[in-house]
Amino acid sequence: AGNDWVGHLMSFRDSSILRRIQLQLGVCFWFSVIVVLVHYLTLEIYGTTIIPLIRSGPHNLVTGALGLLLVFRTDAAYARYKEGTTLWWKLAGDIRALIMWTESHIRCPLGNSSNPEKLDAAVTAAERLAGLVP
Repeated sequence: AGNDWVGHLMSFRDSSILRRIQLQLGVCFWFSVIVVLVHYLTLEIYGTTIIPLIRSGPHNLVTGALGLLLVFRTDAAYARYKEGTTLWWKLAGDIRALIMWTESHIRCPLGNSSNPEKLDAAVTAAERLAGLVP
């Protein structure tokens, strides 16, 4: 998958996400082109630009805060994922225990059941519910 970067690059054309955001991307691209053209044209004509220089101080202050927010957001997402997988595996374990309990209490001690096909269908349905069998 990682070696097929050319295939991934060619699949951008068929991307549903790209189709959904193409208007926003186009607006940002053309706005950037206009800003660059205005900057270079005013620099050539007037020898100075009408776009003021942007100081780096505010950006440096905001960078640290944005980095911390990104870390906290990632950490919260990982915690939700871990909690979800823990609950899912607990549910799967409980269903497995229910299946074993059902099999041990429904089947006769000698292994004969009054209706083995019905029991096997019920066990298979419970296993599918637990995600154990495709």
